[in-house]
Amino acid sequence: METEHIKEFLVMAEKLNYTAASDDLFISQSSLFKHIRALEEELGVAFFAKEGKRVVMTEYGKKFVHHAEVMLRQIDSYQSEVEALREAQANTIDLIEVNPNPELAFAFKKAYPQFKLNTKFITAVEDAARSDTELILLRGINPFLEEKFDYIELTNDSIVVVAPNDHPLAGKSCVRLIDLKNEEFIGFSMTNLNNNNGPGDGKYDVVSICRGAGFEPNVIISAFPGSEIARLVGLGGGISLLFKKATMRRMGSQVSYINIEPEMQVPVRLYYRKGRELSDAEKDYINFTKEWYETLYK
Repeated sequence: METEHIKEFLVMAEKLNYTAASDDLFISQSSLFKHIRALEEELGVAFFAKEGKRVVMTEYGKKFVHHAEVMLRQIDSYQSEVEALREAQANTIDLIEVNPNPELAFAFKKAYPQFKLNTKFITAVEDAARSDTELILLRGINPFLEEKFDYIELTNDSIVVVAPNDHPLAGKSCVRLIDLKNEEFIGFSMTNLNNNNGPGDGKYDVVSICRGAGFEPNVIISAFPGSEIARLVGLGGGISLLFKKATMRRMGSQVSYINIEPEMQVPVRLYYRKGRELSDAEKDYINFTKEWYETLYK
């Protein structure tokens, strides 16, 4: 049943004249007649009859007027809902973060209040690759992802030793990891939070890094990664292994930073699915994120 034919029926029901109705509809009388006939045949009834030179509506036609009006209202309501849903989808950005960054999310929301950032936090990169999410924000290198995704490199950070300012390590410019085997460490309470578990990935928590260097660290206390660990270091709780740029932004000179030899560089990347046209909202998010990191670590 064609929506346009239903609209035409209602005009004809009002005019009861094929000439007047077709003029209002800007179609030919023959087209209007064919469309009305198609509706009648589909429902198996006649809507109009001739009484002499006049066109009159049958009882079937009179009953159909109400149903036709209801159907058109429902169709209009549905189309409004569809448009609202399309607009919402166009303004929604589906994002996976392996390393949560609420500061970035807040800044983006402030700059683009019309967009909704639908963020999922996961710990296994394989899960991200298997999802239908288009954008993945990730710290580290993941060859597994690169089979299905291209990426933009947002920035690079390095893992360093973070120590109290009065610690013997504080005066050093660099240190080997193996030289830290007798130190007391502040570790991560959620060791998978900054891990990338795909093939070939590095793990960036204290225990994994030290084990990779050939020793088991003496972790005397665990805390949430990032600022909480850095604050405990500043209070003299022990040393830790953290991202240099991120920690310097928050702690400044409250702690000391000692480079690791050989250097441990880690990129921050925004992955986007290959062979798919990005929405305007996704393009805006990518551009904003790139500029945000460039400004952040300028």
